[in-house]
Parts: sequence; C-alpha cells; structure tokens
Amino acid sequence: MKITDIRTRVVEWRGPTVPPQPHFCTNPMDLIEPMLQASATTKDSMAGFRFHGWLIVELFTDAGLVGIGNAALAPRLTKQTIDLYLKPLLIGANPFDVEFLWQLMERKTL
Repeated sequence: MKITDIRTRVVEWRGPTVPPQPHFCTNPMDLIEPMLQASATTKDSMAGFRFHGWLIVELFTDAGLVGIGNAALAPRLTKQTIDLYLKPLLIGANPFDVEFLWQLMERKTL
C-alpha cells in the first residue's frame, strides 16, 4: 500500500463566541484562577487556548483507505509546512511505516 495524495484545508469559525463555563477544562491554571480574578486584568485563564481555526489533513492511499488528522495550533503555518515540505516526502511511502516516516519528516525539517 502506498500514499497517493495528502490534502490539507484550514477551517475557521467566524461567528460569535462566548467564554466556556467555569471549569470547562481542568488545567494547572485552575489552581491560580482565584488570584487572577483578584489581581489581574484577565479573569479567564483559558482565554489564550481557544481555537477558532483548525487544519484538517487527509491522507489517501492506493488501496482506497483515507486517514484523517487535525491541528489547532497555527493551522495556516502547519498547512504550508505539510504542503511544501512533508507531502513530497510521503507520496509513494507505505502509510503503516509510521516510525520511519516520523523520523524522515523530523530529520528533513530540522
């Protein structure tokens, strides 16, 4: 089995947003939330961790299988990296040779 194509697309939410409910996500910042509310200008420890853009990656094989992945951090930059540098490395490779492909992508992009 060989990888025949990799397609990437960025999806962005452009509608209104509202803050999540308190303790929507438990994280280390929850421990200092009371201090933030008492002294800081921001009262929302998760404000910097809301993603309104996502990258969707589809990997196609000659056997008709499709793999889907995603990324939320810097989706436009990640899309360019995949399209320009990683896709050419992966076309024609065996998608189940995961460790080899991981090492190849890492070493070629250092």
